[in-house]
Amino acid sequence: MMSALAIMSMPKLPPPETFSCPLVPLIPLLGILSNAYMMGSLPLVAWGFAAVWFAMGAIVYFAYGIRHSSLQSRHSIDSQNESAQYQPLCLSSENLVGYDSTK
Repeated sequence: MMSALAIMSMPKLPPPETFSCPLVPLIPLLGILSNAYMMGSLPLVAWGFAAVWFAMGAIVYFAYGIRHSSLQSRHSIDSQNESAQYQPLCLSSENLVGYDSTK
């Protein structure tokens, strides 16, 4: 209990506004080089499996996107029911439960 009070009483510093990576040219370059080395050490069979896996993923992604596109569904809804009325996306005070406009 005392430790919780001690932690809660510590001053809270605001978080930094931006993230900064230390040693910017060196750290990203080392990351790129280490990943390139690991990818280069993979056998060709692994690259083949990765290519097939990526192709299958792209097929699923685009097939799903074509059938579930928000633009496609909006067009089909509008063409099926021209007189449909849509609710606004924002809430106003009149839509709130328990709102009394006489106050």
